[in-house]
Amino acid sequence: MTNQTQQDKFMTEYLEGRKQAMTGGTIVYVGVILLTTALFITFILTAFPADAYLIRAIMTIGGIMVGGSALAFPVTLHKWAISGSHRTWATWLYYGEILIIGINTLVSFSVLLATYAGWIIPEWISLIEPFTILAIVYTLFAWGTVFQTDPLAQAQAKKLANIQALETMVADRIGDYLHTEEGENKIKEHADKQIEQMMSTERYSQRTWGSNGHKPQRAYAAETPKVEAPEGRIK
Repeated sequence: MTNQTQQDKFMTEYLEGRKQAMTGGTIVYVGVILLTTALFITFILTAFPADAYLIRAIMTIGGIMVGGSALAFPVTLHKWAISGSHRTWATWLYYGEILIIGINTLVSFSVLLATYAGWIIPEWISLIEPFTILAIVYTLFAWGTVFQTDPLAQAQAKKLANIQALETMVADRIGDYLHTEEGENKIKEHADKQIEQMMSTERYSQRTWGSNGHKPQRAYAAETPKVEAPEGRIK
């Protein structure tokens, strides 16, 4: 067996093993995220009355979004944030989110134990508990930063800024030109044409359809004089 054949066999086996490992890792990762998300949502809902259906539904969606963020970050790091500062930001934000999920899972499980099993919550967990809701705000901040640091978005913003700068420079050049002698002559010519149009008699002439500028004269029928019959005769 040649060296090339051995390398090809090794690479094939490696890729197949990598695919199997990634499939298994993905299943485990998704399962853990579902578990932590369920705990977090259940914990959040304990803060609202049972009949507050709207806010409970909204907070449930918010908890799902936090869990979905943890699922989206690995895909982002593999497909989108692949180089430079964009990847650095995404990596650190991902680690920060995992840390927050870990803290929230600990707090959530502790509160649920205290609620349903009578476990006494340590004081330090009670101090952290009100701040666990900030996980939703962190998710908003994290993804806003990922979008803002996108190289293509920055390039598009730079392009638009250059276009705006060009339009500003053109407007400045037009203003400078209008204050020159040649520009003032152009303004005078334009003003003279407008004045000539405004003073034109045709502008104020009354035209009717087919009259060529003159009102049609109304025709009257000639009146026939009335002849009175002589007296004594039957009229």
